[in-house]
Amino acid sequence: MQGQVLSVVGSTAGKGPGTHNGATSGTVKVDISTGKLAQVGGINMSMVFKNFSDDGVSWLDGTVNYVVSGADISYTVDLTISDTYSGKVKGDVAVSGGAVSGSWNVDGQTINF
Repeated sequence: MQGQVLSVVGSTAGKGPGTHNGATSGTVKVDISTGKLAQVGGINMSMVFKNFSDDGVSWLDGTVNYVVSGADISYTVDLTISDTYSGKVKGDVAVSGGAVSGSWNVDGQTINF
């Protein structure tokens, strides 16, 4: 399930800013901003999925957010997946100064960093 979610999130980010229709149903709204941080590698990206499906097999609802500031990165996700396998993915992971912190939870199974 996680690999499938990451594949959808990655291909969706490549669509660029705006609201995009899923090939089968729903929408995803992609916002990307750089502001003054772009000069030092800063970027904010958010994706909001609403009953989004490109394949008619898996549907996503929820949010994904990335923030990159210089060498620091944070990633938060709160997604519900509906499929043959349905579940919930929540995470809040940060990398700062080479150290990883946060947690990742799939259907109640949590990994802490």
